[in-house]
Amino acid sequence: MVKKTLFLFLLTSSIIINGSGGWRQVTKATYSQLNEVFFLNENLGWIAGLNSTLLFTTDGGYNWESSSKPLPVEESMYSVFFIDENIGFSGGANDLLLKTIDGGNSWNQITLDSTDGIIYSIYFVNENIGWILSGTSNGGKVSATLDGGVTWDTQVNESSVNLKAMSFSSPNHGICVGSKSGSFAFYYTTDGINWTKSPNPTNIPNVYTNRTDIYAIDMASDNVACITGWGSYIGAQPSFTIRTNDGGANWEYQIQAEEDRIYVSMYDITFKDEYVGIAVGGSSYKGGVAYKTIDGGITWKEVFLPIGFQCKSISIVNDKICIVGSGGGIVISDDDGVTWTSITEAPTSTLFTIENIGENLIVAAGFYGVFLK
Repeated sequence: MVKKTLFLFLLTSSIIINGSGGWRQVTKATYSQLNEVFFLNENLGWIAGLNSTLLFTTDGGYNWESSSKPLPVEESMYSVFFIDENIGFSGGANDLLLKTIDGGNSWNQITLDSTDGIIYSIYFVNENIGWILSGTSNGGKVSATLDGGVTWDTQVNESSVNLKAMSFSSPNHGICVGSKSGSFAFYYTTDGINWTKSPNPTNIPNVYTNRTDIYAIDMASDNVACITGWGSYIGAQPSFTIRTNDGGANWEYQIQAEEDRIYVSMYDITFKDEYVGIAVGGSSYKGGVAYKTIDGGITWKEVFLPIGFQCKSISIVNDKICIVGSGGGIVISDDDGVTWTSITEAPTSTLFTIENIGENLIVAAGFYGVFLK
């Protein structure tokens, strides 16, 4: 038993292969959860994650680098957005907002008035005009800048429901959303300045007793947007999908056919156009999950995703798809999801058992269906 425990410890800290030359360590395996990925084009992309993780790629996601200089403040990062190949912003815990003007090689802090929230969403029209969403456990706000982040004006100030996600389809049309224990806070703007609070969504089944968590939103057009979030096998609570077709003024829960329902939380969503969109998420028992719509978010079907980690974010540019998530997981597809390449060097899941089955062959298995030999 002691020997097996030792083997398990080694396998959770590194991958070990047994061969004729004995045990050999092939990679390190301590990775932080990756919270958001953003691609500007098919080559340039950035990732924000826990433990001060900020990465960038210049070759389409096959190699990632961190900034050449240490971050000015060490915090977990949750959002990233780039205007062009040089100018970008990243948001983190304690309302940390960073700006780069050299493509992510170095970052400087932008001081904000508040320090009690997490910057979950960032959107900029150009180097001067932009918005950030900062959420707390019981509220949140949307702030706008006209001078590249030097000064900020609060446009939405929610005091009872934690705001979690924001999306813009154009400089004038934006939506921010949040939910807490069955209470909702949806706001929309049609001029980029004034925000209107929407009524609660309709058609929500009564299976959602006290969990209606919202994790992501994406606007497919000025009119169509979809929200995704909580889901669980416990209580048969299907993955949350709520849709608007009038720019956020009204919302309706989208009931799926029984055979198309999935019961895991979905953490991000993005649209390629007004009709085709993909939501991603997962769970410890199911691994990574993708949900696809081809009718603007009315109906959704699960699509094959050979990923063992829980997906936290997705970015799509033309036929390139990048998905990141728990355990530092990164996968890339260059053919619209037909084939996938795993970028992360190690299994992004905990291993629970190991057996020597003879003839120099050892197998190990763990969460998310991981099987090693």
